[in-house]
Amino acid sequence: MQSLLSVQNISKHFGNIHALRNVSLDISPKEIIGLAGENGAGKSTLVRIICGALSYDSGEMSYQGKPYKPHDVSNAESLGISVFHQEIPICPHLSIAANVFLGPMIPSQRGRPDWKLMNNRCIELYRKFLDEDIDPTVPIGECSAAEQQLALLVRVLSRNAKLVILDEPTTALSAPEVERLFDSIRRLKDEQGIGFIFVSHLLDELMELSDEIFVLRDGENVGHLYKAEFSAKELSRLIAGRSIDERHRIAKDISDAEIALEAKSISLSKSYEDISFSVHKGEVFGIAGLQGSGRSEVISSLFGLPPPDKGSVVIRGNDFGRITISRAIAAGVGYLPEDRKTKGIFPDLNIAKNIGIVSISQSKDLTGYNEEDYIKVANNMATKLSIKISNPRDYISALSGGNQQKAMLARWLALSPSILVLNEPTRGVDIAAKAEIAKIIFDMAGAGCTIIMASSEMEELLIMCDRILVMNRGRAKIILEKESLTKENLFFYAMS
Repeated sequence: MQSLLSVQNISKHFGNIHALRNVSLDISPKEIIGLAGENGAGKSTLVRIICGALSYDSGEMSYQGKPYKPHDVSNAESLGISVFHQEIPICPHLSIAANVFLGPMIPSQRGRPDWKLMNNRCIELYRKFLDEDIDPTVPIGECSAAEQQLALLVRVLSRNAKLVILDEPTTALSAPEVERLFDSIRRLKDEQGIGFIFVSHLLDELMELSDEIFVLRDGENVGHLYKAEFSAKELSRLIAGRSIDERHRIAKDISDAEIALEAKSISLSKSYEDISFSVHKGEVFGIAGLQGSGRSEVISSLFGLPPPDKGSVVIRGNDFGRITISRAIAAGVGYLPEDRKTKGIFPDLNIAKNIGIVSISQSKDLTGYNEEDYIKVANNMATKLSIKISNPRDYISALSGGNQQKAMLARWLALSPSILVLNEPTRGVDIAAKAEIAKIIFDMAGAGCTIIMASSEMEELLIMCDRILVMNRGRAKIILEKESLTKENLFFYAMS
């Protein structure tokens, strides 16, 4: 059978970085190809090239037997190649039909939308593509996440798509909704002859839906498995690579150390459920999981952002029940948010105030502050953490990303916390800054501070943590420790 799309030896550079190096894959009509790989493996770059959002440096592509090099996304769509993104770009107050035809596809009469024609065509499309009857006038904002996804799938298919790229389409869906979406995709493959490229971090979903799976690592093809060869262990090995056990930190035996913080059956609606763990004094405890696993929400809840709906947080033997930010700070807990730009720094304040605001607010009334108090704290912490500051009166935006991140750490270290909760502590910083932040964390743990950190970078967790809680779809899967702390195990439990 002639390939629907053939990608041969595609390479792409961003400066000195090889995003893709001689990547190849083929997909035929009526076929679902899985695309797997760690964050940064090159999956998104390849998808953007196929859909026309990005040019490539070398190699070639062919589509339906003809050379294929799209000028842009619209050009790719006109030829029948569309991307079905993980985000759900809807207009919630508009009807299902309006969302299906949104844009230049809206049927019109005398310059105004022809609602009757639009509704009738929407019903026909649902019957053709999904074998379902719907009320096209229902506001899409009242629909479930799965129904919204299916509406967008119909939108893509209504534009004569022959190849659809499914980019993490199940992130917001429950298990029954995932199965409903998969049933629709299989029907479209078999009855309409449409080809699909399915991008996902979830191994069980990749193996369930795909006919073949291609694995990328560091921008290169590292494996290609057929259905009969699928196994979670083998996919984990291919994704993670072979040299996976080297760590910068030797996991400590902390079983005899006092418990600094304990989460008792904490739950948060639509985020995570029934999570329990205990963390010891001086331990670096990691929380791992894919996007949507609940890892970020769990760690934020330990600081009361927001508090869990159920369960309780116990700090050094004191059961706080519904933990709040003020209670957490009073108990000696510091917190580094996931996104320093929107949730961490105060862009309208200078460096000194950004660093000193928490420690000074705990010691005196902010209305009676002395500018020199802030400068003294900032200079002291800059020396301790090697933060490169020209003038503490400069705006925080004058610092590099790595120095801003260290300034956020300094804000809490100035308070001498006994527990430090870190959400993505090295996100958006370069390699040198990552190493410096890692050293700060190691030194804090060595001095007896308890560190609880969540990160999307599994290698980072392996380098830094004594134990790691692995989450999957809002549930705790396992706590890995000592010999079981390997990248392969992290991938296996996070994706299975």
